[in-house]
Amino acid sequence: MTKRNSSTFNTSAEETVPDFIYVDHYNGDETSIAFKDVTIKTPLEKTTLIKDINLTIRNGERIGLTGPNGAGKSTIFRAMAELNSAGSGHIGITLPDDKKIFIAAQEIRKTPTTLPGMLAYPNRADAYTHEQYEQCLDEAGLPEVKVHLPWNAAKPKVLFEIFKANLDPQLNKYAGKMKPDCARDMARAIEKIIYKKLEVSELISDHFTDEYRGSLAKKLKEHAIETLSCNEDQKGKGLIFPGHSARNATRKAIVNANNSIENWILQGHKMRLSGGQQQKLIFARMFLQADEVGLLLLDEVTAALKEETAHELYGKLFEKAKGVTAISIIHNDALLRHHTHHLELHEDKHLTLTKLDHDNNDPVPQPPEM
Repeated sequence: MTKRNSSTFNTSAEETVPDFIYVDHYNGDETSIAFKDVTIKTPLEKTTLIKDINLTIRNGERIGLTGPNGAGKSTIFRAMAELNSAGSGHIGITLPDDKKIFIAAQEIRKTPTTLPGMLAYPNRADAYTHEQYEQCLDEAGLPEVKVHLPWNAAKPKVLFEIFKANLDPQLNKYAGKMKPDCARDMARAIEKIIYKKLEVSELISDHFTDEYRGSLAKKLKEHAIETLSCNEDQKGKGLIFPGHSARNATRKAIVNANNSIENWILQGHKMRLSGGQQQKLIFARMFLQADEVGLLLLDEVTAALKEETAHELYGKLFEKAKGVTAISIIHNDALLRHHTHHLELHEDKHLTLTKLDHDNNDPVPQPPEM
């Protein structure tokens, strides 16, 4: 019988503690983030990105983080959010009970949801009033996007264009071929069906009033007469069953229009926005939820915006979220004027933190040599 080496056995039996970045969350009266001996690595290759982070960010401090592209600035946020634990050390995040962390990337989260759902995420869309939604979009410089709010989308002016686009293919079959009296009969039938039979998509049904219904029906009737009628000298023919033709055309239009409405209202993954509009929408979200946030983590949220617009939105954000603690990864050093400290990532993979002195007209002070 082979004798077991007790030393080897004991060594193999010892619990092995792998290197990880450990993140702990605490409740407290104020917000703070403490990094202790943190080294951040890439998840797969385990390449060191940033090493020996030892610093504390205190309540109300706004940190502007700069450094070379691809050096690992965004990975700091991923480590704090526990999306990347590769590395070592400890991060302690303290927040008051009634505050949350808000993480914003360069592009807004694109999920199949309504515009209020996008703006309120991760809260319920009914957590805010109509006025709050409209105000945050106005403040972000996106008044044109308000038409996608369900209560605005239910208005006759908006729905008319959608129903017109879906009714026209049916009307065009008879356009210019009908006597005026037949055109009026068909148009009146369309109006009657819209007024009595129309069931709009549930996405807007709560906002579609009887007054809206009547106005939409009238607009579509007038449009049908204009589309269908021909002059007497064009020798338009009568339609034997204008009511039957109207019902068929309108039923198809209603189905197709409701599909169009749903695709149009569920804009989380369909809304066509420029890069700048997407980033304005991110600020609209932050404006809406500003009172609930204790810590902002902003990852180049103004990269697609003009400098003047970026300054305006940062100014509004920190005015609305007074006292918030924030870390902003920024691409333009001029934006440091909105921050209390400059956190710089150097090519040697170390960070230095410098307090900014804006009163002395020194918006971008250089950190001391290491």
